Amino acid sequence: MMFLKLALVLLASEASLVDRVVAVVDGRAILASDLLGASDSQAAVEQLIDKELLQAEARRRGILIDDKALDVAIEQVRERNRITDLATLKKAVIASGRSWRMYREEMREQLLERQIMSAIMAQGTQVTERELKMAISRDPGLVERRLTRHLLLRLQPGAQEWEVQDALLRCKALRERIDGGEDFVELAKTSSEDPSAGQGGNLGWINRGMTDPAFETATFSAKLGEVVGPLRSAFGFHLIRVDKISRDIKDDAQRDQLRGLLRQRNAKNALRQTLEAARRRALVKILP
Repeated sequence: MMFLKLALVLLASEASLVDRVVAVVDGRAILASDLLGASDSQAAVEQLIDKELLQAEARRRGILIDDKALDVAIEQVRERNRITDLATLKKAVIASGRSWRMYREEMREQLLERQIMSAIMAQGTQVTERELKMAISRDPGLVERRLTRHLLLRLQPGAQEWEVQDALLRCKALRERIDGGEDFVELAKTSSEDPSAGQGGNLGWINRGMTDPAFETATFSAKLGEVVGPLRSAFGFHLIRVDKISRDIKDDAQRDQLRGLLRQRNAKNALRQTLEAARRRALVKILP
């Protein structure tokens, strides 16, 4: 009986420790239990604080992402990634180590941030011609475009490990054939599993922000005429070749696209400053 009482006391003490308040953000508590599983508890606290500050800013602006809007956004993700149905998307999410509930909350946060940034941009984050020229002079890479070809061996989300290894081996074999002297364009026509195969893998001019992040990094790191890969993106394994590099503003459409990119940067900076100001207004209190 005494052992049972001691065990209950220990469990109660542990529960009290786990559920203690570690921070308060805009009147909302962050509990120690929210940090379970985090390898760096301090970093985890900061991430949760940023999340709560973002939600506080959304409430202040009257921005709400309801379940219907969230469902629409997730359906758009499914369509953009050519995933056959919602069940397949769920399997891919779970295979990545996240629960479906966690994925939905991550999407909700992303939508909140986008809407807040859109509201900030609507309030006035215009980019003047002078700002545009200054940005280009500081970072010529902003206007860099790359005429790009690729060869894709497609992988479905949630692909089995044997499927991944099979695609990787096939991609390596194609790379060896190219290194051995075979023509990239002809191999792309016969072996690529992308709609661009008929054009020898030609994707046209690629600007930053247009493609999968891993694909973009590889493309803008490649040397002219160099074949890069195998590289894995959200779509499968790629071989990439950059045929031309341009750092000129070709037309008004490209100029407008660059203005949009700079406006997004301005909005992100404005949002960061807003959240920092919220911290200074004592909306955040970290407890010992």
